[in-house]
Amino acid sequence: MSINHLFSKVTYGNYYLANNKSKEATEEPTVAILSSLNFWKSKQSSSDIVDLGIKDSRGLLEQKKPESALKKYLYIYKNYKNLLEQKEKETKLLQVLTGMAECYKDLRQYNLALPYIKDAKAISKNLDNALKLETEIKTELIKNPQVRKNKKENIKKETLKKAQKLVEDYSPKYKSALNGINIIYDKLRPNNYAEWRAPEKTIAISERFAFSHPTVVAAYLVHETIHAGDRDSVDSITEEQCAYIEAIKFWEQNRGSNNELELDSHTDLYNNSPEDFKEKIENSYNETLSLGKYSPGHVERKWRHNWKAITYQVKDPNEYCGHRIELCNRFKQIPSNKQRNFSASEPTNSKFKTLA
Repeated sequence: MSINHLFSKVTYGNYYLANNKSKEATEEPTVAILSSLNFWKSKQSSSDIVDLGIKDSRGLLEQKKPESALKKYLYIYKNYKNLLEQKEKETKLLQVLTGMAECYKDLRQYNLALPYIKDAKAISKNLDNALKLETEIKTELIKNPQVRKNKKENIKKETLKKAQKLVEDYSPKYKSALNGINIIYDKLRPNNYAEWRAPEKTIAISERFAFSHPTVVAAYLVHETIHAGDRDSVDSITEEQCAYIEAIKFWEQNRGSNNELELDSHTDLYNNSPEDFKEKIENSYNETLSLGKYSPGHVERKWRHNWKAITYQVKDPNEYCGHRIELCNRFKQIPSNKQRNFSASEPTNSKFKTLA
């Protein structure tokens, strides 16, 4: 899932619903929207309301609730436009503009989406968040169904092909790790941008990036390639930290003039303070998945892509995988008071790994 989503888990709408038991508060967020915003307005600064509103709207959009998300985006845009237009709030403004455009796109109201895309491009002409929506809308407007379908498939195929080549050319270790790995677009759970599916030897990229620039897709592919290189389904704090940082380094080196709000945010956070960035990742995963510090296929500061030649000493199952049952099944059978050689290439029952 998105790291920005994880960093701020409490949203004003959910906070209101959790702390106000009135009939209004128990209804759909579309009904309680004004009350929830007014509640937060009385207790938070304008900047905080904007931040929380954007995160809440994004969450609704990820849950396939574009109407609810749009109402919140519009409220923020209309009531805090002066704040959003300040130079230091430019990123927030772009999030709101592209968020509203995506809502209208999902509602198939393309004529209402395009003006917001135009406004976003006027601020950042190479913003992938806007350009991908524009490309998708143009494709959807093709009248012939078969031509439209073929156009979509060709775009997806070419984007993945170019993204994989960018990753493989970036470093020999990534080319080695991707050998025999299937890379696809797929519908993923809310806030999942990509997944490593060890049993199927597949990396799935969210369909939301089907019309993105290949460099953007490649950055998320780098993250999952770190997981794929371990050839297991066991996640850990160290592994996630490494995956994020490697993706950031790739993005910085290959982005050119491209911008992407999520990747740019990660990059700024990391460059501002690498240790704080790693700590935020650790805190986020401890709150959501209770991951252990290390995983069998991943050792701190060393990404081992030559997994076939490596064995690991497993002493305590929880040292590696925390308390997430889905990731611990294979370890629960190992006596905690004994040592056992563990090969990272052994099969596992875990289903997938998320991109944080």
